Amino acid sequence: MPKQIITRFAPSPTGELHIGGIRTALYSYLFARQHRGKFLLRIEDTDTQRSTVHAEKNIISALAWLGLKHDDKIVHQSNRLATYLNLANQLLSDGKAYKCDCTPERLNALRDTQLKNKQKPRYDGLCKNRQAEISENYVVRLATSDTGEVKFNDLIHGVINIANSELDDFIILRSDGMPTYHLACVIDDAHMHVSHVIRGDDHLANTARHIHLIHALGFTPPDYAHLAMVLGEDGQKLSKRNGTASVLEYRQQGFVPEAILNALVRVGWSHGDQEIFSLAEMIDLFDFKHVQKSAARLDINKMQWLNKKYLADSNTASLVTEMQWHLEQQNFPATTPEICSKLLALQANKANNILDIINSSYYLLHAIPDKLIIEIKETIIARMPALHHLATELVNIQEQDWLAANIKQAIKNTIAKFNLKFADIGKPLRVIVSGDTNNADLAATLEFLGKEQTRVRIGNAINVAVVNCR
Repeated sequence: MPKQIITRFAPSPTGELHIGGIRTALYSYLFARQHRGKFLLRIEDTDTQRSTVHAEKNIISALAWLGLKHDDKIVHQSNRLATYLNLANQLLSDGKAYKCDCTPERLNALRDTQLKNKQKPRYDGLCKNRQAEISENYVVRLATSDTGEVKFNDLIHGVINIANSELDDFIILRSDGMPTYHLACVIDDAHMHVSHVIRGDDHLANTARHIHLIHALGFTPPDYAHLAMVLGEDGQKLSKRNGTASVLEYRQQGFVPEAILNALVRVGWSHGDQEIFSLAEMIDLFDFKHVQKSAARLDINKMQWLNKKYLADSNTASLVTEMQWHLEQQNFPATTPEICSKLLALQANKANNILDIINSSYYLLHAIPDKLIIEIKETIIARMPALHHLATELVNIQEQDWLAANIKQAIKNTIAKFNLKFADIGKPLRVIVSGDTNNADLAATLEFLGKEQTRVRIGNAINVAVVNCR
């Protein structure tokens, strides 16, 4: 019977979660869901000095925002220290690991000599045969062979061969009793029954080390897929300098989850000429055969295009939720899902991001300040008869008939009666009702405001203009 597919995402909570990490999480999630398997989350928090609760919350919030829901409980390595220590001691008892008390000064001198002789820096195994002399301040190293090679089949790169001479007897337990990344990672992957380890190709050498450790512990190696690095737009490693922010910073900038996921799934993977994928399509179509081996660039312009596309083409519950979140962040008055849905319908087709919608909607949710009316007071006075007539036309529309089509007809009637162009009354009316001359469709805006609020705003604007023109 085929083994169950289980993948994991295993970030360290030492900082905010960035795009490169999310791409790894996304590919792991897609592969697991495609095979009806499990996607697990492990927090690698053994670095107690650098790990923070804030960083862990950031990771969990980013995954939740993007909809990458993990299965089972979160595994914290800090809760498993006794397990790591017991298995390290087992390796010592079995003669598969040894204690090493080499000082930093000796190791630095060894490294300098090797570099001077144009050799690869590696531990020379000095302590392997002097266990009786080891002091109390020691680390534990895995005993590995200097000859031969590690061979494994990578789902992206194919067969990988790494000579043991490129490795060394690496540390698995520090002098303070804390496990290294290698020991904790290998034990957890085995105990969590991880079938496929998906991570960056900067871990290729680590994978060879891990296979040595897996065999020493009597575990079965998982399958591996090593992803090429995600680069910034300038072809350099991702950083804020080249336009790459943390995942939640993109949320603050008004990106929607669908755009982030769609942009990331295309960083190093393709399916024909298709550009836009739903999450369901990603799950159905994703495969490692079409993941490229070389580094790929994150295209911010493409991500912005996708964001605009999702805003214009969708009015889903997730967008409504996103609107509410942003409104809360900016201390807007409480807005219902219904209001958010109407704002999206009104503004989304012209917006690049959620912030554009909120900025354009500010005075639809707040009163128009007198200063904006005063700026166009002469225009209002000049169009006073037409505005009065329009107000009357609008008041005559029954509440149940307060629809954009009927409002538009009232505006047309006023324009015809006073022999005006649309801009003659449209421009001042936009400012009167929305505070902006370049807002969404005018009739649709008035429909959103409602009959009473429209009447109040036109009446208030006329009064303000008259008072300030005396």
